[in-house]
Amino acid sequence: MKIDEAELSKSVEELESPGTDQVVDDQLGSTITELKRVRESYIKIGRQGEILVDGAGHWACVKDLTTGLVWEVKSAEGGLHNKNNLYSWYEPHEKSEVAGVADGGRCEGDTDCDTHSFCAGA
Repeated sequence: MKIDEAELSKSVEELESPGTDQVVDDQLGSTITELKRVRESYIKIGRQGEILVDGAGHWACVKDLTTGLVWEVKSAEGGLHNKNNLYSWYEPHEKSEVAGVADGGRCEGDTDCDTHSFCAGA
């Protein structure tokens, strides 16, 4: 994955301060190495599941290449992807109590607040 050099330079400038000595330079070097590692560990994903360039301004999810997990980007707007919504796990096709809790979460608006409804709405 290509590192966005402009963003990395901007981050480096923010970390630098006047009158740095060797200790600060060593810490800065470690921080730069960590910034590069983190940038190479994630991929931005668009609304249709497409992989986006590192400099993309808007994306729907981020894939962690270390764990394989995909994280949704939440929004401040109302609706399905609101950052304040909490969903209960629910899979109605499971038998017995393993199915989870229907509409057991906390969501804004007029929607069932569980993972089954979330997936159906996405």
